[in-house]
Amino acid sequence: MSTRRISLSQKIDQCVEEIRLLAPDHRFRVVHGYKGTILADSDRIGQVLTNLLINAMKYSERGSRVIVETKPVSSGVAVSVTDEGMGIPDNFLPKVFERFSRVDTEKMQTYPGMGLGLYIAAGIVARHGGTISVESREGMGSKFMFILPYKNNKNEKIN
Repeated sequence: MSTRRISLSQKIDQCVEEIRLLAPDHRFRVVHGYKGTILADSDRIGQVLTNLLINAMKYSERGSRVIVETKPVSSGVAVSVTDEGMGIPDNFLPKVFERFSRVDTEKMQTYPGMGLGLYIAAGIVARHGGTISVESREGMGSKFMFILPYKNNKNEKIN
């Protein structure tokens, strides 16, 4: 990894704008609750964000909302991507970050993918010392959240 101090809000804005070009009908909303910098690999964090945004776009209807939010938490900076998509069945949630893991329903098989994106995202977040999680209700949407720790960002103050 090539870590350096980056503006998380700028990285998020950049990724959202790139995805907005692919999904002009989706309504993207960004809420910057944290505007400081973090010590991270910009390209890898961009990869995590892009993966979560593409999934939100891919598994939700045209015109639906996708909300990206940052906020300071006790252990670091939380970044969440919330969609109004099809959601994930409860029995699959524990496996969602496993390699080659895909929901095995007829509806989901219509969407391309190999089941590597979330696995790779989880690995990148872990290499930054962070955690990744998901909350989802089938038919209601999903919220993916990752937390990047403050431990390498000692001089940062919470905005």
